[in-house]
Amino acid sequence: MIDISNLDSHIFDALSQTSDNMYIYIADLERDFSRWSKPSVDYFNLPGEFIENTAKEWVQHIHPADQHIFLEDIGRIFEGKSNRHNCEYRALNKYGKYVWVRCQGIVERNADGSLGLFVGTMMNLGVNAKFDQPTGLYTFHELKKQLPAFISHGMEGAVLLFDVDRLQRINDILGYLVGDEVLQRLGQKCQSMEGVISYRGPGGKFYCITTEKSENALDRIYKEMQKFSVEVPREMNLEIQLTISCGVAFFPQDAEDFETLHANVEYALEQRKWDVAALRSFPDKCTEKRWRNSDCRKCSVSMLPIIAEGLHWYTSLW
Repeated sequence: MIDISNLDSHIFDALSQTSDNMYIYIADLERDFSRWSKPSVDYFNLPGEFIENTAKEWVQHIHPADQHIFLEDIGRIFEGKSNRHNCEYRALNKYGKYVWVRCQGIVERNADGSLGLFVGTMMNLGVNAKFDQPTGLYTFHELKKQLPAFISHGMEGAVLLFDVDRLQRINDILGYLVGDEVLQRLGQKCQSMEGVISYRGPGGKFYCITTEKSENALDRIYKEMQKFSVEVPREMNLEIQLTISCGVAFFPQDAEDFETLHANVEYALEQRKWDVAALRSFPDKCTEKRWRNSDCRKCSVSMLPIIAEGLHWYTSLW
């Protein structure tokens, strides 16, 4: 029989009842044994308050497309790269619906550095949460609802996807509280941009929708976000260089449905991150021209870099 004395606490019981949308758990990572608050057991239809093989059990409740998010983040703890757990993903509730949750926790290591107790919280962000609490921006769920509505009403425009580069490194070196504040300040600054509707995405991602599609207009939005990336570290007295990548897709010409359009802008962002080193090494216009005419153009969705005053971002073109 497993000893549960280190997981048994009246404080745990009391905290478990303090919120309807916040769930707590505590785990002995060395033995892979955990205790979950009774509200979480009920809401997520868990097998019981005490669970063995915790990660294996819990990952079954995570949306298949999001499981890698949880596994990669928790893997950093087991690999000794971090003592903090912080990620967002969709989890299946007892009603058969996937809800977004923000999972955060901290591990206490033993004197020899081995894994000890892990304490965490899980906030239920809901199926249709309209606003992101830290930033005040619309949520990703609202983007999924609003963008198709815009297209169905005949609106034309662009979706810009911004992503904070090396966010995990910021979290590892400066701590998750600092990383969270960086994202919070960036999100709050996004509200000041004119002609743009901004949304908070998962991790360090922000989406912007605009009806302006000219290169100058999109470059203005990009430069404004780059300005924010300089202002935030300065306001927080951080000696870091905060960089942000961007991908762009146009509607309705790139796609008229959300999933395809979102896949296009995600691809544009990832292509930008993967190929930015090559872009910065263009020695002349001829090399750039050859790249533009390369096999990348033969893909169903091809990526063209727009290069203006040293700023690099990608558009998705059919």
